[in-house]
Amino acid sequence: MSLNYKLNSVETGGEPQQLASVIAPSDMQEGYTFDVTVNGVTFVAVAPPGGVVEGQAFFTPLGKYQGPNIQAPVGHWKDGLFNVFSLGVLSPHLWCAMCCTQCAMGQVMQRLRLDWLGRQATEIQAKNTFKVCVCLVVAYTFYSFFIDYLAPDYVYGNVDAPPVWVEVLKYLGAIVMTVWGVWALSNTRFFVRTKYDIPEQRCHGCEDVCCALLCGCCTVAQIARHTGQHETYRSVCCSETGMPAEAPMIV
Repeated sequence: MSLNYKLNSVETGGEPQQLASVIAPSDMQEGYTFDVTVNGVTFVAVAPPGGVVEGQAFFTPLGKYQGPNIQAPVGHWKDGLFNVFSLGVLSPHLWCAMCCTQCAMGQVMQRLRLDWLGRQATEIQAKNTFKVCVCLVVAYTFYSFFIDYLAPDYVYGNVDAPPVWVEVLKYLGAIVMTVWGVWALSNTRFFVRTKYDIPEQRCHGCEDVCCALLCGCCTVAQIARHTGQHETYRSVCCSETGMPAEAPMIV
């Protein structure tokens, strides 16, 4: 059964309870139950008092997820920033991080349900994070080629230096991509440290920014290893989360 939904959290006197806003697929009487799938996990939705009519939206508690989930260490990183070969030289997560850092960053952000700026987002807002990151990388690549196309004499070696305006445009593009990459990655790293209670070890107050700025590929790879349990679920390059389809969700 295909359903539209969005997620919300409410306080119930204890820990927050997650609710799904479900659009009823048909008329239902009070107490009618049916399955609703959220992020690949199936929960039971219950029609509220008074029942609902087809197309009506209502909130239903999802209950606590009891299935398998990714086991990530709490209080410390799984391994060091430069332990890039801990899963082997040919590990897909490593080469994805090395060859296209922003794409690997997009995989990690979608895995953690963050938006393209590394901010915590709803399920719906975060579902296209990886695609947005890939589009930004592709757009910047085409932008760079287009700038070169506008200065053919320099490209073909007829002149020693490109026109000043070409250099300015290239620098502007590079600055925009760098600022976005560092900002999004530092936000993502901060989110992971907060989620798993990992303290800063060096550069207190700016460790996330320093790691994102000075070694982005190593930072992305470290986050991927920490949140991926790749010892059990081998990483993959062609995936929106960098995880295989059978890998469980992060809760």
